[in-house]
Formats: sequence, structure tokens, C-alpha cells
Amino acid sequence: KTFICKTVTPNGVVFKEIIKSEDINILQKEFEKQGRFVLEIKPKNYFIGFIEDLNPLKPKVRFNDIILFSKELSILIRGGLPLVSCLSVLSEHASNKKLRKIILDAKQSIEGGFPLSESLAKHSEVFSKFYTTTIKSGENTDNLVEVLNKLSGYYKVIMTLRRKVISAMI
Repeated sequence: KTFICKTVTPNGVVFKEIIKSEDINILQKEFEKQGRFVLEIKPKNYFIGFIEDLNPLKPKVRFNDIILFSKELSILIRGGLPLVSCLSVLSEHASNKKLRKIILDAKQSIEGGFPLSESLAKHSEVFSKFYTTTIKSGENTDNLVEVLNKLSGYYKVIMTLRRKVISAMI
């Protein structure tokens, strides 16, 4: 089941996110483990979500956006900026509106004490499990810059292969 959740940290940072879970009680216990207070949890209306997904004007995050995000984030971190400052800069310069919102949400989440990998994992429609797990390994080994560079290279290869397949199919 998919739920729309609104929670707040002891620092006063409010999170509004869409999460898949088996049960509301499990979800509430998970938030309590994280030290967040639940303000509201309600089931997502599938019909409205289906109609929103059909909207051709709905902004989408493309591979190019993810490649650029990964590359620029690695450059800013290598330059010595704190992660929160890096995300602030990237959100100001992001041309994709949806990605800008995701970056701002990740920044807010990091300010609330969560790692980058968990902050990006909340947006599974944009960042794959592979991407967030790789980021997590980079955080654990203090190789985040190198991991981000590798991810941008990986996504460039995937994008090139996709283009070739589409062109062959046409």
C-alpha cells in the first residue's frame, strides 16, 4: 500500500513524503525509531495518482539530469563545500523543476540528520535502488566523490545504450 505521510523531527523539520508499506502501524513504528513524530498518515488515492501520471506536462527527471546532478555534486564536494551547501547550490541552478524539489527535500532531510542515501531513497521514482545503495556505500567508505563520478559515468553508458536501442527499433 502507498501512504502520504507528514512527520516532524524534534528539531522542527517537517517532512511530507509518499511511502510504500504493508501497514500504517509498521510505518508509525518506523518513524518512531527514526525519532520523528507522526502528524498525518493517509492512504494515497490510486485513481488521482494514475491521472497525475498520465499528464504529459508533468515534469520528469531524465538520465541527463541525474548525470549532471551526480557530476556537479561530486565537484562541489571535492571543492570542500559541506553537503547541505552543495545541495543548496544545486537546487538554485537545477533547470528541472521536479529535480529541484527533490534536491530541496534531500537538503531538508540531511539537515534533519539523515544521510544522503536515505534522503534520495525517498524518491524511488527518480533514484533507483542501485543508485541509492551505491551512494550509501560511498558514504560508508568516505569515497562519495569517487562513487558519484562512477555513477555519472554509468548513467552515461545506460543513456547511450538506450538511444541506440530506440534508434534500432525505429
